[in-house]
Amino acid sequence: GIGNGMTARPEEILFMVFMDYTNCTDSIHRSELSLPGGTKPLGVEIQQIVFNYNCIPLRDMYFVKYRIINKSSMFWDSVYYSTANEPDIGAAFDDPSGCDSTRDLGFVYNYNNNDPDYGNNPPATGTRLLQSPVIYTGITSDTLKLPYDTLTGYKALGMTSYNEFLNGGNECTGDPDNAVNAYNYMKGLNGCGVPLKNWVTGNVTKFRYNGNACSRTGWFDSTSTQSRYIQNSGPFTMQSGDTQIVVLSFMIT
Repeated sequence: GIGNGMTARPEEILFMVFMDYTNCTDSIHRSELSLPGGTKPLGVEIQQIVFNYNCIPLRDMYFVKYRIINKSSMFWDSVYYSTANEPDIGAAFDDPSGCDSTRDLGFVYNYNNNDPDYGNNPPATGTRLLQSPVIYTGITSDTLKLPYDTLTGYKALGMTSYNEFLNGGNECTGDPDNAVNAYNYMKGLNGCGVPLKNWVTGNVTKFRYNGNACSRTGWFDSTSTQSRYIQNSGPFTMQSGDTQIVVLSFMIT
């Protein structure tokens, strides 16, 4: 099971392993649209498990678990975990995005509740960070409860920023095609490194469109567009041989 008293076993499990080396060489990654490059491989190995259940209330979702391992000899001092998504809900041109920072949740919904493919009342989809990277604080009051252990002096970072890039945008607002723009998005800035501003409160924030999309209050995406969103967690450090585990749920409702 996955905790919370659940005893159901997965209906299907997929396992894969991948690294960031291109053709097993230490060459610089080539930059392409939506595929940031320009840097050498870190030497990371990712062991990925994808699984789903055929039982209520877990039927309309699947889970992804990443085991991220520093297989290099280097110390990584400013690591961010990010997941980027473009979940088209039927027609792709009218799907704004948003987030709930209190639930570590990013989501996409239909702009006007009507879709050429789905018709009226199309679904919404979201991704939730169930287990995020862990950092050591040394503070005894910090207690981290994990499915397999309870750690004192540690805490989970959770979703530290949420961002969006637009189809057809420029280097500040669109798909990142180099490492610098991508890293800025991962830190909760725009692609050019400028902090985000909540245009409702006037405050600087790292969570774009964190208002209430249902009631259309707060800072929400008021445009009909094709958007991609990125959820981030960091920064954290990884010594050579260190491992971090991240678990996500992908939901449709």
